[in-house]
Amino acid sequence: MGIQFEATIPEDPSKNFYQYYRSESSRWGIWQEKSSNNEAGTAILGSNKTSYNIFLFSNTLAYSSSTAAIFWLLIDCPFQTEILMAVYAMNFTYAASVAAVHPGGAVDWRYMFIAYMLPYFLRVILQFVRRTKEVISQEDV
Repeated sequence: MGIQFEATIPEDPSKNFYQYYRSESSRWGIWQEKSSNNEAGTAILGSNKTSYNIFLFSNTLAYSSSTAAIFWLLIDCPFQTEILMAVYAMNFTYAASVAAVHPGGAVDWRYMFIAYMLPYFLRVILQFVRRTKEVISQEDV
């Protein structure tokens, strides 16, 4: 039993772009009004817990990968502190926005934590493996 949407999509979205995104068949965005099935101000996709968690995991992993790349590129940069402060502020804003629109009980925060930390852990593990190989190769010489 899923959510029923009214199909009000225009036949040619290129001629009525605004109406296309105004249609109720969209599964993206925020509920505007409270009803028996939803709460105003919560994510529409959040009504399907599995889809919402997959979307948030993928989105958080992509976001975290980009901030991890910025972090690793900033090493020994003269403006490292200032840029890191901006990145940490963006991280806080991302987490606050997810927390603000998720329907109660729809988000498994363990998956969010894994998705956020995965790029950082992978980078540290790869550096550890490289350094271990260097030490082993130097001992063999």
